[in-house]
Amino acid sequence: SSHRSDPPRRAVHLRFSLFSSVLESSIKSATSDIATALKSGFNIDLDVYALLKNISAVTGGLGAALMVIGILVLLLSCFGCCGASCKAQSCLVIYGFIVALVFLAQVIVVIVWFASSDTFKSSVKSEMEQSLKKFTGISSKNIQTLLQNLLQIFVGCCGVNNGTDFETMSPKWNRTYSISDLPRDLLQVQPDFVSPEDANCPLNNTNSHYRRAAFEAMFDFIEQYMKLNAVFYALGGILGYEALLIAGAIIIHRASDDSNKVKPQ
Repeated sequence: SSHRSDPPRRAVHLRFSLFSSVLESSIKSATSDIATALKSGFNIDLDVYALLKNISAVTGGLGAALMVIGILVLLLSCFGCCGASCKAQSCLVIYGFIVALVFLAQVIVVIVWFASSDTFKSSVKSEMEQSLKKFTGISSKNIQTLLQNLLQIFVGCCGVNNGTDFETMSPKWNRTYSISDLPRDLLQVQPDFVSPEDANCPLNNTNSHYRRAAFEAMFDFIEQYMKLNAVFYALGGILGYEALLIAGAIIIHRASDDSNKVKPQ
């Protein structure tokens, strides 16, 4: 019977391999067109396909984490549905316990944010410094360097604390594409994102970002479009909803417990 199942299995494998090959070829063709457009329109030489592969390497952990969270939420929902519809007390206990844990964790997060938001910001700063250690220059195609370049160009900043961070935190920095010991992308640039407005701008505070910390500039940029306090106020609103879920689980559990009791004759 195993020999009979081999041909269908090989056929499925062949079809999957063919589909993967066609899909990869299509993606390469599309990214090649995008790279050509960037080169001709903005004079940006970028391997888009390599960029996508690098992004997947960085975001792979995040994607896996989101998948695990989604599975846990699905399982939690199943416990809640079974407990409510089938009056299964064990499911209700598990459901209420997990929701209560999430509730307490969110309460702690909200309290810590409003009591000391610097605790969150310091962890973000630490991650930014770790990313800066992998900075290799404006011509590089690794994802950490690309994100640093984009952040510095669009937000208007330099390094994490200031421009000297590149001297102390970026041992792999290729200085071929630099001006006065500073990366070109931290200077005020023209729309082509390559040529600085002033070749001597590192020597002039009026048209250089080398003293402006990326850490502070990034949070200022975020605050312009989305107040971080409002996000945690919204999280506080979700706490009210979760409290209702916990209360509902307790009520259903007690009602089910009362219905199972033997009434005196």
